[in-house]
Parts: sequence; structure tokens; C-alpha cells
Amino acid sequence: MESCIQSEEYQIAEASKRNLIVHLAVAIMRIRTAHLVQETNLPPSANSPEERIARCIALRIKQQYGVEFPEEEIDYVQIHLRGKRFFMEDNKGHLITGELEQLMGKINNAIKEELGMDFRLDLDHFAALSLHLFPMLTRVKYGLRMENPVLYDVKRQLPLGYECAVVAANVIASELGCEVTEDEQGYLAMHYAVAIDHLKKPQNISVAVVCSSGLGTSRLLKHKVTEQFGLSEKQIVSASAHGLPAPHPAWLLMPFVFLGGCGATLALELLMLAKARSQTLRTLARLSLPTSIFNINEPLIFGAPVVFNSLLGIPFVLTPMLNLGICYLSIEQLHLIPFPTGAEVSVYYPVGIASALTCGSLRALALCAVLLLVDCAVYFPFFKRYDRIKWEEECKNSCKNCRQ
Repeated sequence: MESCIQSEEYQIAEASKRNLIVHLAVAIMRIRTAHLVQETNLPPSANSPEERIARCIALRIKQQYGVEFPEEEIDYVQIHLRGKRFFMEDNKGHLITGELEQLMGKINNAIKEELGMDFRLDLDHFAALSLHLFPMLTRVKYGLRMENPVLYDVKRQLPLGYECAVVAANVIASELGCEVTEDEQGYLAMHYAVAIDHLKKPQNISVAVVCSSGLGTSRLLKHKVTEQFGLSEKQIVSASAHGLPAPHPAWLLMPFVFLGGCGATLALELLMLAKARSQTLRTLARLSLPTSIFNINEPLIFGAPVVFNSLLGIPFVLTPMLNLGICYLSIEQLHLIPFPTGAEVSVYYPVGIASALTCGSLRALALCAVLLLVDCAVYFPFFKRYDRIKWEEECKNSCKNCRQ
């Protein structure tokens, strides 16, 4: 395969080569088991570099493995090559077709209309984006998925660039009838982020109107601000929170950090219910557990009591801090749980359900279970000590009553 690609001076990324190798291995298995692909509807491209490379690879496979590729499979290899294409012909690069130029003009007009940014005079951006769109449109047309490993970081760190990419994706979908995936939007956002840095305007943007309910509402507010303060259109940018994660983890406090209320006392109540020798603590746990499920822990706070209790006060402070650290690692660093969607649920939603609604994923329930186990481990030694104190007091009181 490598010699076939080099013979055409065809430039392709290493990751794309690995994907092509995997595709060829799967194709060989399909052909050997008579599971051939159907018609690919590939447009004619006589003597194109993709066709020559595909036929060269098919010939090498036949010589090496005795497997003959039918025309449909050769066409399918061409599709993969076109989707990863970065071909330089006589050092002149890609020719920008009239159709591509018109599409980019419509994208620029849509971005200028919706976001107030004009990229039409940025020739560097025009050239770089055309080079990117050429293979991207091929991938989109044939449904070839190209994963973006930095999509999450792009959404977080380049929100305005991603907003431009969303507008561009909508134009492409409207004009070509092809849906642009979020992964592809992430790559587009990188180009727009660079263009935004290069953008020179006579007037700096002084007002940004962002509305979580959508771009339409923010544009209405933009018009009102323009009339109210006499600002020009160039001084105001409107945007929506479309497809972007919540900007900060304020929504983590009740659903994850304070399980059962302030101090994450649900773990303490479960320990009291299951392990307490003190009759007072067991009775208190049975009475207060129903409300703690809804994050109302005042019966426990003042009944145990936790207030002015130097023993239980230690885990009461440490446990939420530990929960917040685990949440930060699981959501922000390891991405095991989806980032909060921005939906701020009521603090009185049941434990677990509130977490799932906040992140929009049932995996949040698993994180709650892990946090609850950790909380129990933190509270356990302090609970055991306090339970012994309460049990000894009950025994002393019982002995006094017996003597009387």
C-alpha cells in the first residue's frame, strides 16, 4: 500500500493510512466470505490518482493474498482515499471550484448575518478553509466518519469558533443535504478560531448578547440594545449556547457534592441505620432518611446533633471537598461522565435522579454510587466513635433507671 501511495506522490496523514489498512483487512475478510459491498454510486473519475492507487493496492493484494477485488470494492477504496485527500499536483495545490467558492460565500454571509463577523476579505482563511472543505465534503457525502479527539476541548476553549462552525454546518446541510457531524464541526471551529484572531475591525466589540434559549432571542435582544444605547451593529455580537457544555460546575453542588444535603450526610444516615448500636441514632435515621433522599437533612443536623459536634464536624467538612475533587477528575479530566448540560434542576430532586438530569446521562448514577461509598468510608470511623459514646450514655441511663 505504501509503495502505491508514494508512486502517485499522494499525501495522506498517518492516521488515515491506519484507517485504510483496517478497511482493507475488513474488505479481504468480506470478499473471502462472499459478503460484498453494494453499488457505491461513485461518480466517474477516469484515471484519477485515487483510482490508480486503489487499483494498484487491489493488484498487490491479489498477488500477495490471492484475493481479487471486484469493481465495487475498488470504488470503495477510492471513497476512503477521497475522504482523506490532501493531494498536491505540480506544487499548485487544490483548484477551488466555482461550486466550492459559492458555498464558502454563502457560509461567510450567514456568519456575518448571524454573528456579525465578516471573513470575506480574509484570503488566508479562505484558502485554508477551502483546503479543509475539499476532503471534508467528500467524507460527509459518503458518510465517512472522522473522529475528533479534541472536540470536547474545542467546545470548551473555542466557543465563538464553534458557533461559527455550527452556522457553517447548517449552511452545508441546507445547500448539499448532507449532515455535518459534531466531529467535523470541531475541525471547522479550529479554522474559524484562527480567523477570529486575525480579524481586524475598526471598532472593537463592546457588547456580547448570549442567550441559552437560542440565537433568535439573543438577536432580538441585540436589536433592543442597539436602539437603546445607540450602538452600531458591529459593536454587538449575538450568540447562543447551541451544542456547548455548561461554562462552570455550579450545577455539581447538590446533585453530586452534597448527597443528602450539606455535609453529604446521606452516608451518615445509612451507617446509622445499618450499623448503629445506639437506639437513639437508629430511630433518628429511620425518621430522617425519607427527607434526606430529597436533600433535606435538618432533622439529622439538629437531631444527632451534628451542629456543635466536634467529632462529626470533621467528616461533615471533609466529605464534600472530597466529592468535589472526585467529580472534577471524573467529569473535567477523565471525561467518564458527560459535562453538565446547563440544566439547573431543583435542589429537592431525589439523590441520583438530579445527577442524571444534570448531566443528561445514566452514568451519573454510577458516579453517585461511588461517591456514596466514599462518603461512608470517610464517615465510618467518626460514626463508630460517636455511636459508642451514645450507646454508653444509653446504658448508663438505663442502669440508673433500673436502680431507681
